[in-house]
Amino acid sequence: MHNNTLYTVDHLNPLVEELTIPGRAATSSIFQKLGHLHHLRLLTLTGCGYNPPRQLCLSRARLTSFPALQVLHVQGSTSMFRNLLDVCFEVLSLRHLSLSMDSLESPSAIMWTSVGQAFPNLEALDVDIQHLHPDERTNRLKLRHLLVFGNITELRIRHPLPLEISDSDIRDPMDACPRLSVLSLNPNPIAFPCRFLGSFISANPTWLTMVYLTRRHLQLRDVSLFLGTPQAGHNLPAIFSNTTMKKMTLGSYPGLDCAYMEKLADIFTACEVKNIGY
Repeated sequence: MHNNTLYTVDHLNPLVEELTIPGRAATSSIFQKLGHLHHLRLLTLTGCGYNPPRQLCLSRARLTSFPALQVLHVQGSTSMFRNLLDVCFEVLSLRHLSLSMDSLESPSAIMWTSVGQAFPNLEALDVDIQHLHPDERTNRLKLRHLLVFGNITELRIRHPLPLEISDSDIRDPMDACPRLSVLSLNPNPIAFPCRFLGSFISANPTWLTMVYLTRRHLQLRDVSLFLGTPQAGHNLPAIFSNTTMKKMTLGSYPGLDCAYMEKLADIFTACEVKNIGY
């Protein structure tokens, strides 16, 4: 596979703008060649699976720059992605990073810091965990580790289970990302109620997050959250009106009652509000 891929890269049109290669063929020699394609805007690595490929570590003098790369899609494991970071040093042009992984391993703060260093101008981050495994715990994914992305405008996280996040877990990254306009934190977990964990996840955003968003982040246009088991609408305190939010998707168990939806409509007067009830 590697030899065939290397041959293909050697014979690429130097003006190529979009390219897809097998993740298991992503070696240092391949990246050395791809990194000097001056018109490559979109790179997709597919079929990486669980096992990381051979190490991609290079000396700093040989690290590639990918001068025009704007979008990077990686389908594989977090360990494989860590290896990619060894060759992607300060890709200044990258704006959109999409990570699609079979399961959630343990991405550490160090890994996300490396992402921030490799892609300092990143504006959009998508993290998609595709499958559920018996030992899966969504608390491995820490939103506070995303504080390194100060320029980010769009953040989307998807997972089969509800994310174990609280109101404060959302506030900290939001304060560190003042340009954020799209925030999607897994509003539609497909495996809820979560029989795999044996109990419901208790840490979910509450009405306090809505209060916070209306007061502090008027640049937000699109918000998607999973509220878990929400309060009854008639018990919700009044908060300031908001005319900047355009779209809101809220997952909940059970569905939001009429009073809750009416209060949302009164507050977010220019917003399309959708509830996904279980």
